[in-house]
Amino acid sequence: MKKHRKNPSEYVVIYGRVTAIEATKTQKHNCDDECKAYGHRYRHDFKTGPIMYGLPDGSILIKAR
Repeated sequence: MKKHRKNPSEYVVIYGRVTAIEATKTQKHNCDDECKAYGHRYRHDFKTGPIMYGLPDGSILIKAR
């Protein structure tokens, strides 16, 4: 994996405030019936509203304010 440069001027703001992310577990994890019922999907709500940046290599960075 490439190391990211620490120069924030190379970051592009994609979203100025992230309110939530929905993600799906694809790796092995401790799973129960509720996890299976939701298709291994998790919703993460952010109270602090972090910023989502695009980095020069195409990856994203979600950073707290």
